[in-house]
Amino acid sequence: MPRFVKGLALMGAAALLAGCAPTGVTAAVVNGVKVPQSRVSAIAEGCSAAINDSGMAQQQVTPRMLRADSIQIAVLSERSAQYSVEAAGMGDQLADGESAVDFLASHEVSGPGVPTQEELLAAVSAAHQEHLLDNEDCAVGLLGLVRHNLLAQNARTSYFGAPAEITLNPSYGTWDAKEMKADGSGSLSELAKAKG
Repeated sequence: MPRFVKGLALMGAAALLAGCAPTGVTAAVVNGVKVPQSRVSAIAEGCSAAINDSGMAQQQVTPRMLRADSIQIAVLSERSAQYSVEAAGMGDQLADGESAVDFLASHEVSGPGVPTQEELLAAVSAAHQEHLLDNEDCAVGLLGLVRHNLLAQNARTSYFGAPAEITLNPSYGTWDAKEMKADGSGSLSELAKAKG
């Protein structure tokens, strides 16, 4: 096959993969729900501002420094919110593709092992991280991460047994389902997908 034809075939295959992969405005897909890059950026910007405003950091913290943490927080926030909505028996109220994080912003949920808002705030207080709640964008991410941690620690839940399909935008690397975080610096040349 001529080199030109091989090149076109490779470009076509890349275009097909790009159509299946998250786009530049999608940071991740968690069980079919898109996590927008804007949410990841808002967490990084909000938390860097909250940290800097608190005066607790020894040096200025930039959003770029929080990049890996912010994708992890955004993914775990969505996953734990999805579990909480389902465990509360409210999954049928979510529109197809609707973010459970957004749903929880306007709905109170309760169910077996699902942390309440009071429990989330108590955990933040116990960790002496109340200053991070001063920024709304950081607070959303922090409370989602705390929800994940409380669900993971609660033996009454089947949180880790719940199916999760997580696909990262390749710029973040791959999702390590065992470690529950992005693994690697990322590349635009590979599809970053993990099940777990």
